[in-house]
Amino acid sequence: MEVVSILNEMYTKFDKCLEAHNCYKVETIGDAYMLVSGVPERARNHAAEIVDMAFDMLDAIVTVFNPVNNEKLKIRIGCHSGPVVAGIAGIKMPRYCLFGDTVTTANKMEQTSKALHIHITEATYKLLDRKFYEFQERGKMTLNGYTQSITYFTLSKKDRSGNLLVHSFQAVLDEMKCQETEEAKVKQQASSKTSNTKSSEMKANIIHPRQESAKNTSIKAEPKTQTTDDRGSVTVLRVKDTGNTNNINLVMTNGKINGETERTPNNDRAVNAKQQDAHNPVLLQKQSKTCVLI
Repeated sequence: MEVVSILNEMYTKFDKCLEAHNCYKVETIGDAYMLVSGVPERARNHAAEIVDMAFDMLDAIVTVFNPVNNEKLKIRIGCHSGPVVAGIAGIKMPRYCLFGDTVTTANKMEQTSKALHIHITEATYKLLDRKFYEFQERGKMTLNGYTQSITYFTLSKKDRSGNLLVHSFQAVLDEMKCQETEEAKVKQQASSKTSNTKSSEMKANIIHPRQESAKNTSIKAEPKTQTTDDRGSVTVLRVKDTGNTNNINLVMTNGKINGETERTPNNDRAVNAKQQDAHNPVLLQKQSKTCVLI
């Protein structure tokens, strides 16, 4: 029921704006409001009539509030100029309908517009007098899936003396832009803090292969009073770089040092160890540290 009341208030204000412009209300579909100028009555300046009507609609919409959050409503507007096929369709409840690519393109312009902006195609831009309107080029867009055209935002209108006309919606638009700028700064600061935290964590966790090699060498150079034998053992360290989404695998193999084995005070054990090493084909090969980066 609240949605119906909002639409009723909005459409009522739009219908009152029609009285001051040579435009025709075609239909309303849900929250979409469709207007046309140039049919069924001919109009030489139909582009200017539509854009002027669009400015009045923006001024009217900022006076409508959402009862849920008490915020001002915002609409998008899209305009296009071109040929159409017009006629009355149906027998029961006949309606004056428009058909053609011009209607489809106007719908595309509305969908790609911004809140409280009037989005126009190059065709409409060429029909408007540059002396009385200010524009902002938005760039090329693909229209109807195959046609590329430059589009524009109509920012404001001037009077005959060249002075800008003040519209009530522009204050709301400026406030909205300031809010978007502040939100963008907050997001940028948050993303920079997150990236700095991740980089510091990576620096603290990733061990360079040279540092690991020096660490292993220092361990092997300890006095020969050590009694444990780490022959054939493998140490695997996996570090995931969350910043660049690369996985780093470090594989270290520990073995004999220069063909020497650890000695114990018992000479018999030392002799037995030498005999076992002499018959072990793995230890006969020169063992080295291996670093694999994936």
